[in-house]
Amino acid sequence: MTLQKYLGRFTLSSSATDFVVGGVSSVALTEGRYYMAGYTGESTLQLCEHMQTEIRAIGAPYGSTTVTLSSTTGLVTIAVLGAVTAIDWTHTALRDLLGFTANLSGAASYTATNKARYCWFPSRGLVEYPGDLTEWWAKRSTSYGYRSPDGVTYSTQGTLIKEGKFKYSHLPKADVISVSDTVWETFQEFWTDVIHAGEPFRCFPDRTLNGSGDIKVATFGSLDDDPVGSFTDYMDRNIRSYNGLWTVEMFLWEYLS
Repeated sequence: MTLQKYLGRFTLSSSATDFVVGGVSSVALTEGRYYMAGYTGESTLQLCEHMQTEIRAIGAPYGSTTVTLSSTTGLVTIAVLGAVTAIDWTHTALRDLLGFTANLSGAASYTATNKARYCWFPSRGLVEYPGDLTEWWAKRSTSYGYRSPDGVTYSTQGTLIKEGKFKYSHLPKADVISVSDTVWETFQEFWTDVIHAGEPFRCFPDRTLNGSGDIKVATFGSLDDDPVGSFTDYMDRNIRSYNGLWTVEMFLWEYLS
């Protein structure tokens, strides 16, 4: 089964930038718009890579530190710190969005407790999508044709745009619905944080692949240019009286800026 992942764009504010490494080295990340992690060879640093660069810039023993987002678990790991090193979150908002729950101490590598925010990692693959996973999109023409009462035809050429309907079935509740013990991992959280916010997101048709050509950038769309509407428009129980299996359907447009 080929699994997907979705990474939403978000704004890192001035209240979610600061942390301290080793009790003495203060780090301040740059405010701005990020995805949680970048693709292989991306020239623009996304959040994990930016954080990794800033820790390495402290110098020894942190020159080989890595900050990564697992495509399997959705968890952020800060590793290869070079020695047992504490990390104190000056801004707890940064801690929370990375999925950590407390200051870190007593190790040289740390993995977050919760999945990273602004991301969705469904545990089953798509059951409906246009074409194949490599192409991802279906093309739609905006050209118009006309015919006069006497049968003469005319046309106005439009453009080819990319879109598609994508459907998941039999997802566990933990993938879809937020309850008291979920944090960021559900589609409901992703819908609130990214889709409702009107932000684009990166779709990975095969989440084991991370090159620039393996990403499709999307925004939430509709057939009739309607507003996003209710969260319940996009999810439902597979069995009406059973909360354990859920369907999610999305209509996506290719994001062009």
